[in-house]
Amino acid sequence: MKKKLLVMMTTFALAMAVTACGGKKEEEKATTEKETITESDSDVETGSESETESEDTTNSAADNKPGEFKSDKGWSVTYNEDVISVTDQGDGSVQFTYTGEASGPNMITISYIEDKLPEEVLYEYTAEWADEDVIRNENYMPGTTDKWSYWRTYTTEANDLAYTDMAIAGEYNGGVLLFQIASCSELDEEKGMAVSDAMASVIDSITYDNYEAQTMFDYYVGTYKGEAEDANPEVTLNEDHTGVLTMQDSVDIIWESTSIYSVDGTFLYDFTIEGDSLYLMDGDYTIELTRN
Repeated sequence: MKKKLLVMMTTFALAMAVTACGGKKEEEKATTEKETITESDSDVETGSESETESEDTTNSAADNKPGEFKSDKGWSVTYNEDVISVTDQGDGSVQFTYTGEASGPNMITISYIEDKLPEEVLYEYTAEWADEDVIRNENYMPGTTDKWSYWRTYTTEANDLAYTDMAIAGEYNGGVLLFQIASCSELDEEKGMAVSDAMASVIDSITYDNYEAQTMFDYYVGTYKGEAEDANPEVTLNEDHTGVLTMQDSVDIIWESTSIYSVDGTFLYDFTIEGDSLYLMDGDYTIELTRN
């Protein structure tokens, strides 16, 4: 089953955070849209293009010095040492700071917090954010397609720039792994892309030595059946947050902590679970299903 991220891919989230309010990026033309070289001048132009591409490739490689950080908490990331500095803060937190040219601070902090739950960690971290301006989402943990996390995003503006804080927290091996992403928008598109690419590459590269099964959703997992007018509803919730919803037809789904979506991102139902009962809620209409 195809697993769809309901909110955003990590790279897209970071790119949007860094470039927010800094000018809408124009769509780039696809690299495949190249002018056809006529047969009479193909030898000359092809040779020139080849030399240019070779030079560009060399320069690009020289501008990207690969580094790697391996945490004793079982996660690893790679990054560009030319524009990212790393500080191990010694308390389970590691900070990755963008050192290239930028209009404001851009950094990622990855922390491990013991004996807490994700929502508890996020509540403490976002306590000073204006609640009405916080965007709340859920999604898969960075670097996984089967582990769940909670996302919070908060943006303020000053001097024509947007300052965005994003926090991602998920249950991780007896505690919580927290990603704190602070970014500043850029009025210059090229500069903004350089920042977002460097930041996104850190998050996108994360791997885990042994990501143990999450337990906070254990009581959700199962198949629930019920009765409704003209239908025998059935909902299956799998451990990896995929599932199937059947009314008259069957639909592949992704489930969050309180909502169910089709895999194309269409909202279907809110729901709650009490013991062995699952309640699908559609406005004032509620359908009760029982765990099979």
